Amino acid sequence: MTNSNTESQAGVPIAQNTAILEAGLDTSVAEEAELSLLYAGQLANGATSHGLNATFVARF
Repeated sequence: MTNSNTESQAGVPIAQNTAILEAGLDTSVAEEAELSLLYAGQLANGATSHGLNATFVARF
């Protein structure tokens, strides 16, 4: 995919011994349309944080 945005996570973890996860997917759903999904999360004992970002781009 061209013109892909790069996401990054910065800041202080939510607790000690935190797993920081990030995964993304970019795909063409039609000749002139793209779908991007990004998951970002932090997992710790007694605390979690999750986020999902979805972007749909259609060119005409």
